[in-house]
Amino acid sequence: MTGLPGMKHPAKPRPDFPLTPCPNGLWRKVVNKRAYYFGSWRSDPQGEQALIAWLTRKDGIYAGLDHIAGVSNMVVGDITVGKLMGDYLLARSKDVTNRHLAPESYRDYDTNLSDFSRVIGPGAKAAGLKPSHFAAYRATLETRKLGPHATKRVIACVKAAFNYAMDQEWITPIRFGREFVAPNTDSESVALHHLRRGQENRTEVILGRRSVRKLLRATRDKPRWRAMILLMLNTAINPAELARLRWDDFNLESGRLRRRRWKTGIWQECYLWKRTRKALKALLPIAGDLVFTRANGKPLVDVEMVSGQDGEQQTHHIRRSNRISRPFRELAESAGLLGVTPYTLRRTARTVAAHCDDDNAAKRMMGQRLAGRDQTYIKGQFPLPRLNRLAMTIYGRLFKPPLPVQSG
Repeated sequence: MTGLPGMKHPAKPRPDFPLTPCPNGLWRKVVNKRAYYFGSWRSDPQGEQALIAWLTRKDGIYAGLDHIAGVSNMVVGDITVGKLMGDYLLARSKDVTNRHLAPESYRDYDTNLSDFSRVIGPGAKAAGLKPSHFAAYRATLETRKLGPHATKRVIACVKAAFNYAMDQEWITPIRFGREFVAPNTDSESVALHHLRRGQENRTEVILGRRSVRKLLRATRDKPRWRAMILLMLNTAINPAELARLRWDDFNLESGRLRRRRWKTGIWQECYLWKRTRKALKALLPIAGDLVFTRANGKPLVDVEMVSGQDGEQQTHHIRRSNRISRPFRELAESAGLLGVTPYTLRRTARTVAAHCDDDNAAKRMMGQRLAGRDQTYIKGQFPLPRLNRLAMTIYGRLFKPPLPVQSG
């Protein structure tokens, strides 16, 4: 590239100006015998824009990282809250496409970050937020009477977006403050939260033998619901995972369920009661890979990401259909059980499992990461006798204990 005929490059605006105008028409800086260019001096004769570009890339160039970071035209500190949230959601949408993030998790990010942007103001400078701003947003969550679990999810989503932005150097480091801390979600803290709000009746329901009998009695002519309820009590599986169960996940002869959880990828293994296996075998004539499906063959719980275009900006949102939770509540109400949801069955199974002295077997049943030596040494399948002992503990608490086998 050469300069235009008859056009001489300008002199430096001042002696200490870090860039040099070159005959090729560009501003140049040489670092470690390598030339870097920062735009045309014909359109920028005083080098003002070139200087901004140099200062933006300066640290990366001296550190030898400019070829990795690339050229950024964004001045740190100028990004708005709306822009930050949009860019972060775009990054997380790619994680969904690559199956690194569950669509349900993306939906939580989308909902909570959009709400934060609306309350704080999408045009606010992200780097200018102070602990007082986060405390004010936390106060709005209190006015909505969100429970501890919901509040914890909101705070986690907001912090994740800002921490990501700081890691990417979109914004200078900020502080959230002591008031923007997630609440405790253990059973005692949740119960105390409800008591302080005068909601003594909003306790976490745990089913007993009588309630389990009522629930199963309502499924006498509903074999699919009977199998689903027994599975939820037997394995503590949640509705979204229940809807993705495949026949290949079961070995009905040995009584083992073994699968990777769709949301976390952690192995879930359970020993199935004879009652559960019998209910599943009653469904075997139904064709299809999935155990439970709608009439059209689609999953009972279906989540998909839908992409669109809003002007020049690409948008993403989650479309979700759940054919388990509401029909289950209606079934439970017909049996005289109010306030019972599919998660009540999951919570019941895990609570009763505490009567077994094998916490890692309970973790494997729930599809959670093992602890201690088991995490290090157990490879492949979890020992079936330990899962059997756990399953029988739950069965004995929820049903009439089976009679011992008499010898002779």
